[in-house]
Amino acid sequence: MKTPALSWCLGFAVISVMAHADDALPSAEDLVKELKAAYERNPGYIAIYQAKGENKALEYRVAVDVLSGLAASHLNASKGEEKMEIKIWNTDDDRLYVCADGALKTARGLNEEVSGLLDLLGKTAPSLNQPSKPRWYQYMLLSETGLDTGLGFSNHAAPWFSGLDKSIVKAANPETVTFDSKKNGVLVIDRGTGLIRRQSIKGSKGEDRVLELTDYKPNPGRKVIEAMSTDWPTLGAKDMNASALMAPMRLMMFQLVIDAVENGRVDLGKLETTLEEQKDVTRRFIKCCIASAADSPTLAKWRKIPLPDKEAARKVWLKDVPGVKVDDEEGFKKFLNSVSFRESFRGTVVDGLLKINDAADKLMTDLYGEGVWKQLKAKDETGQIAKDLLGKAVSRAFLEVMIERRMNEAWGNPEGLD
Repeated sequence: MKTPALSWCLGFAVISVMAHADDALPSAEDLVKELKAAYERNPGYIAIYQAKGENKALEYRVAVDVLSGLAASHLNASKGEEKMEIKIWNTDDDRLYVCADGALKTARGLNEEVSGLLDLLGKTAPSLNQPSKPRWYQYMLLSETGLDTGLGFSNHAAPWFSGLDKSIVKAANPETVTFDSKKNGVLVIDRGTGLIRRQSIKGSKGEDRVLELTDYKPNPGRKVIEAMSTDWPTLGAKDMNASALMAPMRLMMFQLVIDAVENGRVDLGKLETTLEEQKDVTRRFIKCCIASAADSPTLAKWRKIPLPDKEAARKVWLKDVPGVKVDDEEGFKKFLNSVSFRESFRGTVVDGLLKINDAADKLMTDLYGEGVWKQLKAKDETGQIAKDLLGKAVSRAFLEVMIERRMNEAWGNPEGLD
């Protein structure tokens, strides 16, 4: 027998179904708003879900503390002789760990990236109401043939709400609301917590598959969350590419800027000026993006981009600095390590690369993945210009960071001497 299928659902699925609510019940849209608000008010919890069937069993334990941002989950599933175990947790040092059947991976700097993105948004579109800082969510849902489990950032609500406002409301009482969501089957959601109490879905062979909340503890606090993962090993974790996890958040923030320009809430000229003035903020954000895409094969080529050797830099030194002596190694070292030379060299290389046709689109593909940047929508010419300005600024920051790292590798770290 095969192990239940595991599908990483790191974004929000779009579910299109016909809305048909019982006239005697509130609308699905109104109920979902209420449930989302309950979920967003929830300060934290420990929840245990179980599913059982013929010769198979599943237990999913998830713990969340909103104030500290810590979360952990532990999934155990078995089918006959075959077993599956998945652990997901984050730590105070901004590390995310995923251990699936003994294979341990980690991503770093995700919270820092979100903070950097919010900072960049605040600088480029100060007139907008700033979105609340996203929170971690972890979830698991049964599918027709296996299960979907995952995690991500959201400043709205968890994935089980996606498309629910277009579902059929089957029942509602003071404690729960029952939806027929078609994709995820029948969902019973708690009106006090916003969490799933029960899921029932038909399997691929017509069998009933049921997931039930069997235990719930409200607001346990960070110490209890930390204790859940205390004994889970982290040594030897391999870097993983978390770009897909972060893509929805990045796109949402950039789309807010484009929309604000189109709506007249952000001046196009001011956006261009601000992006020029906030290069350090953009570079900080890009460094986090690079860190979260640690094993990306497309980024690997930028880590190996060839640079001139030190002797080529020596020729520049001899030509541009009057009165230097060929054998003045200390003077050459000071020149090579100077901020002025490094920035000048970096600028020359970056300017040349950005002149390549469609450079920004190609660089955004390398940084964020195929087709991600193209998902940003511009409704008019000003929106397209805003998108192009953002693309150029992010591309330049990306190249500057990568070239600077290559210089440090090839020539040594600068000493900041002018």
